[in-house]
Amino acid sequence: FYFCFLSVSNVATTTPTYAILFSYLAAITVAFVTTSFRYYGKALIFVCYPLVWLAFGSWMARWYVADAHFGLGLIFSAIFFSIFYLTAMILRLRYDELTVRESTAITLTNSFLFYGATFNVMHSRESLHGYLGLFTAGHSALHLVTANIVGWIRSSAVDIVQMLAVLVLTFATIAIPVQFDGNTITLIWAVEGALLFW
Repeated sequence: FYFCFLSVSNVATTTPTYAILFSYLAAITVAFVTTSFRYYGKALIFVCYPLVWLAFGSWMARWYVADAHFGLGLIFSAIFFSIFYLTAMILRLRYDELTVRESTAITLTNSFLFYGATFNVMHSRESLHGYLGLFTAGHSALHLVTANIVGWIRSSAVDIVQMLAVLVLTFATIAIPVQFDGNTITLIWAVEGALLFW
């Protein structure tokens, strides 16, 4: 499927064609993920997850044009991130299919792949450079909200909450140099460090 996608991408040159391709990829991914819940467990996820991001990343590297594909890049990076983010949570919390290491690996890599792809898309527009720090902080806030929801749903899921706390701190820390310059970064990091020790 991945090689079929790349071969079609070589021929496709218009934004609507790419939108159809990514919609098809997203629909197939959702079908695989839904099937994995009931029949094949985590095996389909481990096949589907890397291939989807590899296909999207290959498109970003080879065919992405900021003026033509800005909205497409933002929408489908968010869709693919959401699919695998929710899948990892459901498989860990509801079905207990994933081990702690597997759940952590999928959630961490998925978060960083989404962040990198979306950051790249936003960075391609100079008018959005001032909002990159806000986007990074928003990504941190998403993990904070998810950690609170997970803790509320299943208080025994300490491993997931701790992993999400790591993501919260990581992206909150990254947001500072992305948004600010010079001594301001040092000052804010010093305050953050003091709060963490406190």
